[in-house]
Amino acid sequence: MKKGKDKKFLEWFFEEEKSEGLEEIDEETIEINFFQAVLIIIVTVFFLLWIFRSYLKPYFRVPVFSPQEYIESKIKKNYFENNSSIKNGDFSQGLMHWVSSDGGKLFPESKSIITLCKKDYHSPPYSMKIESKNPANRMHYTKSNKEHIINNAYDYRETDHWLGVIPGSHVRVSLWYKGDVPRVSVIGLSHEGKWTGLISGGGPQTDEWKRVEVFADVPESIRAIALEITLNQGEGMPLPVIWIDDVNIEVQ
Repeated sequence: MKKGKDKKFLEWFFEEEKSEGLEEIDEETIEINFFQAVLIIIVTVFFLLWIFRSYLKPYFRVPVFSPQEYIESKIKKNYFENNSSIKNGDFSQGLMHWVSSDGGKLFPESKSIITLCKKDYHSPPYSMKIESKNPANRMHYTKSNKEHIINNAYDYRETDHWLGVIPGSHVRVSLWYKGDVPRVSVIGLSHEGKWTGLISGGGPQTDEWKRVEVFADVPESIRAIALEITLNQGEGMPLPVIWIDDVNIEVQ
């Protein structure tokens, strides 16, 4: 009787072990089949996307504008239509509307310290003081109120400092300065996004406030203008420092 019981127990034990082994195999099979199914679904989706790619392109395409379309969408036709001149040319609102391209992508090595000066000015309450650390240094008038650096002042895609003008207009730029020699330039932007220098001028080094003025006529090819004030270092001279005040642009 005991041998019969032992035999039944051994048969029961090996049947359980065999059953458990089969269950493990079944779970593995299920797991493999699951990943195969996922892979098949992914391949199928990519295959269908490839087949219908021409129909789906319009939904994923990023709009591409030509330079002319971009300029027309970003720059007002005539900035001076309701503005007799630029804003904050006397720096009564601090440095609002004035930015530099020093340290930008085009002039990464140019460095300057730009501050307001309330001790020396042509008209109160302030003048703008530029202390050069690594010339040449450039300041630009901009429509924007935010503080930023213009990476490339000659690029049509940076539109904050481009002011729309009507071809045939007459431009007069004037400012008062003291200290080292400024270079005042009016740059033109064509309808196709290319830039050209319209006029530039300057004055001598001075310990007294002195006025500089430049004039330019807007050609038919020009869509907008920009103002650039440049401070260079003379050969063998110390780093330049300049005070600027009462900047004015008139377009008629």
